[in-house]
Amino acid sequence: MKALLICCLVATGAHIQAQPKKERNTLVKEYEVKNVKSVMVDNDQAAITIKVWDKSTVQVSATLRSNGHEGDTDNLDFDVRERVGTLRIKPLLKKGGSPGRGPADAAEAEDAARKARQAAADAAEAEAAARKAGRKAASVSSAAGNKAAGVQYYNGSGTTVYSSSGNCGCGDFEENSLVITLPRSMALELKNKTGSILVEDDLDVLKLTMGAGNFEGRNVKNLTLGVMSGTASFEVVETADMELHDAGFSAERIGKWTLDTRFSRINVEKVGDLTLDDSESDNIDFEQLGSVKGQFLFTNLKVYKLLSTAELITNSGSVKIRSFGADAGLVKLEGKFTDIDINLRSLPGYDIAAKTVFTSLRLPGRFVESSNTPETYTESKGAGQKAKIDIDCNSCNVTLK
Repeated sequence: MKALLICCLVATGAHIQAQPKKERNTLVKEYEVKNVKSVMVDNDQAAITIKVWDKSTVQVSATLRSNGHEGDTDNLDFDVRERVGTLRIKPLLKKGGSPGRGPADAAEAEDAARKARQAAADAAEAEAAARKAGRKAASVSSAAGNKAAGVQYYNGSGTTVYSSSGNCGCGDFEENSLVITLPRSMALELKNKTGSILVEDDLDVLKLTMGAGNFEGRNVKNLTLGVMSGTASFEVVETADMELHDAGFSAERIGKWTLDTRFSRINVEKVGDLTLDDSESDNIDFEQLGSVKGQFLFTNLKVYKLLSTAELITNSGSVKIRSFGADAGLVKLEGKFTDIDINLRSLPGYDIAAKTVFTSLRLPGRFVESSNTPETYTESKGAGQKAKIDIDCNSCNVTLK
């Protein structure tokens, strides 16, 4: 999964030829894909819209900024290759720049690229120093370095942002103008550095790797996602395997989910089954959670309604559970330096076993402060089927109310 965060493309294989259609500064190409099972799009900084249709062809189109001229697409093309059943597409501007550029502009662009590379190196050095000091400053330092270099691109939403790559030329694409349309049943892989991507239709299979870009999708059956410093949102995902770093993520519903995350902000309305492989310094909010199993460090987890079970190993963070479903069976928390706040009022019955050291423990009927000797406190309510609350915590603040 960690390999998802490496944005690279091996440009090998046979070129696919297509007849271009030009209308002023717009280029449209369509490709036959009889032996192709998947499409891979490698995007640097452009804003791309992905669509699906019932045809057996893949269509790519883009519009260039006229920059005050009528313009044409002589400098615009798509690098399209087919290899081992995959159609690889990369939007690009040919060497020489956009329409209307002269030698002076090219020299200026090269100078900007040199400054950007230096700024990126400075930002990387600053990031390393910040990490050593225990601070998270990756996004701030990178943005500051890019802005100092004065290299700009357009993010597809009408605002100007800064790029660490001065020679891409992607800023000369018309905003939201790159459209890729593929067959409905075809698997899609996206590699996106800092661009904006919108998927307008439902997908069966999506593999997405992102840098500091923005992604908005709809419904996906099988999702593999890697995000570093970007944001991604979905409606419904049936199965997901994700790695997030300094990212923003949201969805309406996820069925079965495996998650590895750092320094991220996660908000999902409904989750079925979550495996939290690892979490560090995240803020995670769920409206409704079926079950969760895993571990975290310095993470704040908030669940408004737990339907089944929660089994977590915690270190320096917080767990809040506001209510339970009728079939809730087990909450097992083992950790240290953690704030635990569980509301028991929606449970018809429960059995509590809290083993604590140096912990402030508030039970429904009493409040105790444990010493350096492990002590176990129990409390029960109701008869018949009851939820089990099992707490083992060192130096924690625990409220069961």
